[in-house]
Amino acid sequence: DGLVSHGGRRFMSRWSKGPRPFLRMCFGSDSTPFAITTPLFYVNADPHMGSAYTTMATDALSRSLRMSGKKPVMITGCDEHGDKIRMSAEKLGRSPREHCDKVSSEFVSLFDKFGIEYDRFCRTTNPAHETIVLQFMNRVWDNGDIYKSEYEGLYCTGCEEYKDTKDLVNNDECPIHLTRCELRKEENYFFALSKYQNRIEK
Repeated sequence: DGLVSHGGRRFMSRWSKGPRPFLRMCFGSDSTPFAITTPLFYVNADPHMGSAYTTMATDALSRSLRMSGKKPVMITGCDEHGDKIRMSAEKLGRSPREHCDKVSSEFVSLFDKFGIEYDRFCRTTNPAHETIVLQFMNRVWDNGDIYKSEYEGLYCTGCEEYKDTKDLVNNDECPIHLTRCELRKEENYFFALSKYQNRIEK
């Protein structure tokens, strides 16, 4: 108990009185709609137990919020971009679009079987999603926050990220996947975070 802050004691006290005071503390007392979301699941492989678990947990919270008079908008869906998805599609002899359509439909089927009551199923290949992303990126670009440059380093396809050499094992292997990282050089867009350094530090 000595390690629990005063805020932590208030948190535990509110929770000990039941879920409704806890939900009021987390989400306020008005009925303004707000979003609650699962991860957007990668479609490089079929749905699994983890997919069901996180969605069931979000669904349970969403139902509790509705019972408390809240108006959550529960969002779930699939992330359909990335090298791993392209590689999975090629391995199965499908086009990336065919692969995404098939696996995303399996997620929908799984959630229906579990009785998940989501409000929106988002696919990142949907035209509506692409339009919103384009509008957002144009605003960021017009604000001068994005610039183009080259980056070179050791890349792990499994993690979909560049690795520092100090974090690798054996012969430039990823410590998570134990596969050798490839030297990759590519032209990318970068966010000019340094523009906001003073504001962040304040």
